[in-house]
Amino acid sequence: MAAANLSVSSAEDDDVFSSQFAALLKPIRELTKQGCWELKIAEKLDEYIHYIQDLPIEVNVNGEQMKLDFAKAAMVVQNSVQIYSKKVENLWLLLQDVIEFLSSHG
Repeated sequence: MAAANLSVSSAEDDDVFSSQFAALLKPIRELTKQGCWELKIAEKLDEYIHYIQDLPIEVNVNGEQMKLDFAKAAMVVQNSVQIYSKKVENLWLLLQDVIEFLSSHG
């Protein structure tokens, strides 16, 4: 019986995780320039911290609590870094375009 509860809890955990943090789990190539700017990384990471704070490291014997999945946590951090670096790259390219425009019309 506990194993059945554990699998339901794990499935519910996956659904909550996927719906709340889907933007941080997408491959970087799927983000458009506009989508990259619209994604608020700090807010999403703050939500994720609040989400995992109450999760135990291990599941209870009864299987009622969710388990912190370190692989998912690593994915969130890794993808957040990639999104941030993409924002920096896009900003750099934008600044290069502005400098080029100003120097040619200067």
